[in-house]
Amino acid sequence: MFQAILGGLVAGAIYALLGIGIATAFRVSKVVNLAQGNFFVLGIMVAASLAGPLPLPVAVLGAVLVCAGAGALQYRLVIRPALSAAHATQLLVTLGSGLALSGAVRVVWGPDDRSLRAMFEGTTRIWHGRLTYQGIVVVVAAVLLTAALTLFLHRTDAGLRMRTIADSPSVASSLGINVARTSTAAFALSAGLAGLAGVLIAPLLFVNFSSGLLMTVYGFVAASFGGLSSLPLTLAGGLALGCLEAIAAHQFDSALKTPLAMTLFLAIVLVRNRGGLIQQARVVQRIVPWRTPGRGRPSFRAPGAALPTGVKAPGAALPARKAFWRRRSAGTAAAIALAAPLGAQFIDPYWLSVLSFLGVFVIVGLGLDLLLGYTGLLSLGQTAFMGLGAYLVALAPKWWGLGPWAAIAVAVLISCLAAAVVGTLVLGLRGYYFALATLVLAITAELVANGSPGLLGGPSGVDVPGELKLFGISLDTPERLFLVIWVMVAAIAFLLSRTVTSRFGLGLDLVRSDPDLAAAAGVPADVLKLQAFVFSAGIAAVGGVLYAYLLRFVSPPAIGFEGGIDALVGLMLGGLGTVWGALVGVAVVRLLPEWTGSSDTYQLLIYGVLLTAIALVFPRGIVGKVGHWGRDVGRSRTAGPKRLPAPASRQVPSAPTAPASRQVPSAPTAPASRQVPSAPAAPRSHDPRPLLEGRSLTKRFGGVTAADGIDIALVPGEVHGLIGPNGAGKSTTLALLSGRLRPTSGAVRFGGKDVTALPAWDLASLGVVQTFQIPRFPADQTCWDVAAMGAFSQGSGGLLQGAGPRGSRVVGMLYDIGLDCLERVGLLGQRDRLVSELSTGQQKLLELARALAARPRVLLADEPAGGLSADEHERLGVLLRSVAEQGTAVLLIEHSVPLVMNVCDRVTVLAEGRLVTSGRPREIRTNQEVIDAYLGT
Repeated sequence: MFQAILGGLVAGAIYALLGIGIATAFRVSKVVNLAQGNFFVLGIMVAASLAGPLPLPVAVLGAVLVCAGAGALQYRLVIRPALSAAHATQLLVTLGSGLALSGAVRVVWGPDDRSLRAMFEGTTRIWHGRLTYQGIVVVVAAVLLTAALTLFLHRTDAGLRMRTIADSPSVASSLGINVARTSTAAFALSAGLAGLAGVLIAPLLFVNFSSGLLMTVYGFVAASFGGLSSLPLTLAGGLALGCLEAIAAHQFDSALKTPLAMTLFLAIVLVRNRGGLIQQARVVQRIVPWRTPGRGRPSFRAPGAALPTGVKAPGAALPARKAFWRRRSAGTAAAIALAAPLGAQFIDPYWLSVLSFLGVFVIVGLGLDLLLGYTGLLSLGQTAFMGLGAYLVALAPKWWGLGPWAAIAVAVLISCLAAAVVGTLVLGLRGYYFALATLVLAITAELVANGSPGLLGGPSGVDVPGELKLFGISLDTPERLFLVIWVMVAAIAFLLSRTVTSRFGLGLDLVRSDPDLAAAAGVPADVLKLQAFVFSAGIAAVGGVLYAYLLRFVSPPAIGFEGGIDALVGLMLGGLGTVWGALVGVAVVRLLPEWTGSSDTYQLLIYGVLLTAIALVFPRGIVGKVGHWGRDVGRSRTAGPKRLPAPASRQVPSAPTAPASRQVPSAPTAPASRQVPSAPAAPRSHDPRPLLEGRSLTKRFGGVTAADGIDIALVPGEVHGLIGPNGAGKSTTLALLSGRLRPTSGAVRFGGKDVTALPAWDLASLGVVQTFQIPRFPADQTCWDVAAMGAFSQGSGGLLQGAGPRGSRVVGMLYDIGLDCLERVGLLGQRDRLVSELSTGQQKLLELARALAARPRVLLADEPAGGLSADEHERLGVLLRSVAEQGTAVLLIEHSVPLVMNVCDRVTVLAEGRLVTSGRPREIRTNQEVIDAYLGT
């Protein structure tokens, strides 16, 4: 045992050096470099080449310098352009550059294993074990380098610059720090450490071009111990990881050591992200007993009122481009299904085989598109579910005596159940951890399959038994399998195209765009992500089943990460979030080597360059770019004036002038043009009891108290103003009432029930809807899309229901509601414009339309008048009064005192996080405390 631990310390020291490099680069860029392990391999290869003609120390130094230079080049060419991109894009460019480097190593040094002669010969006895001098050097080097780097970061000017960049690049730049140069140096240092780790351990092991990704994962596991920031904890994590592996290999089976290490990684990240895990657990226990489907929200139309012009019936409104896309997708799917029998008859047998495998990877790509393209989740472990489906269809007849069709059903079902369990665990992870956890899943699955010869056949794999028959016809020929595969491609693509244009798809758009925006629209983001994850895994399992019957054999590479590179690169090339991008991109990736006759030698290099280039300069992909171009052409042909007037039939009449009894004198400093007339007093037939209450709400952020014991009550039919100077705690109070923040103490009550613990989306689904001070819309959506997204909570139906006729009716109804709300705020003429083309004032109005589409019982409006003109101020005041008159409780946070005083029934004043006073507008206007704290003279 002690001997095993000594060996584990040596391996752990290498993991620690890799982790320290990852943490060093992450500190200055917030990017996890998935190419770190490839620099480890590059260092060994360069040192092995230089060790012949040059002395070994010179070869080692040369290898470290080459790796450092490669790291600096990677930052300048690949990572720096992606710093402002999404986490998924950053991971893809580092993954692509790592694959390209791995491919380059294969081209230059070939596929054979390499090693290096020892720099220090001999062994020494340490207690009950022996350790080589080379191993001692590795451990000592890891400890000394950790100490040196820690001192460097905390005791030198260069280290201080790196830490400043880590805290805030903009502040560092304003202080005169050259951010680009310092970050380049950090990545050079990171890659140099990886190269040094390689040459130190090279005498003790053999590596080849494909070893880099696993070493990256080991390094990331070590870095996770330190939260990607603490170097001493990273060292401790690496050493612990190495010892755990060694003990597992000694006590159990050496094949289990890496899976156990990966399990440790998952345990670490789940503990570090336990908040996300708890949130995922609530997905299962989210039933609110007193929530009912019909919650009595006010309708925007009086009973029996005529529908607006242009809308045939509730649920019939749908933008022409979406309706056209649905018809085109259905036609394309039908064309594929009809062409499949012809292809089976006339295509050459060799090309039948090529196209059959192409179809399998298109299916996997379609499932991945649902996750990455529509949900924004980068899963690097989809092949694990593909492989699980393949292995189960091969082993279920042997294990449980099932027939072929029963085995297929069980394979897909178990894959979906496994995805549900995995998704519940990993979907709560934030940032890079989700993608890396799924990568660990794929690597672990392949290693388990390789290390289980008795159960899973080991490296030799397993045969697929039985004869598959459909309607009495045996599917035992290439032609028939080709037909089945491509009919499945058409069916899955059609199902997916219907799903992503349904209510479920609108929810995914919001989840991908902004989690807070999704929650404000009542979208249960965690539920939708889990459903998408399971559905995607089910699609991958179907691909695995077809793969197994196509080969009649399943082996470990089918379950590992590299088995799915074709699908990932093809999807990126074809276009994310397009459905048909998987078909186009995977076809190019799979058929290009066939057409050009290129060998496998260059394949990895080409894939890496393609993946990196697409993520950086061609993110829309082929289908996405063509679709975007087509939409631009279509919009340019139909575009009228940039500010189209609403049709007369949809004009919203202004409210009559308020009676004298409601007139409130305006502030002396306010110009006359900013006066906001009041609407008629709201009818007092509404329930006078508060609908939403905040009781003694307190929120602390560390030592800062943002809200301190605030009481506020919102009554149906009233507009309640919340004013105060900047930093008074207004937005914090709104966030507490909406569920976006959990109070440190105090309670939020809705309808007399405590809802403090409910998440924001649950409150929004009950009718507590907020607007954001700064609008947060998906930039690639139209005004009509955004308004329809706001109506998400008004519909029903999940993932599978959205693909049917009922799903079409529901999504049409949501667009109808959205159209109605655009009319109310005066943006009907802008419905087909992209939100990125709107002015600030128009975006504010669209934000209000999005909130009104949810038909709120409580509307929390955070500075909706910002950026509006004087006329729009007046219209906004009338609109807020009309919303309140329909029985909605409105909270208005606003700096425009005339607007607040003329529109609100009650006003609450905050200052420095505390309640100053609350009362009628006339009382607030003359209150000396309010004048001193906010209004002035």
